[in-house]
Amino acid sequence: MSKAKLGGILLIVSAIGGLISISLFYIISAVLIGIAGLMGVFKKDKPQNASEEKVIL
Repeated sequence: MSKAKLGGILLIVSAIGGLISISLFYIISAVLIGIAGLMGVFKKDKPQNASEEKVIL
C-alpha cells in the first residue's frame, strides 16, 4: 500500500469521525477532508522505468 492511499484512508476516517463527534459544525470540513481523502485513495501511481530513474545529489 502506498503512502498516498494510506493517507487517503486516514483522511476519510478523520472526516467520518469528526462528523460523528462534532456533527453540524463539522459539515464543511468533513466534505473537504473527505474529498482530499478520496483523491489520495484513487491517485494513480506513475510507472517507474529503469531509464527514468533520477539521481538525487
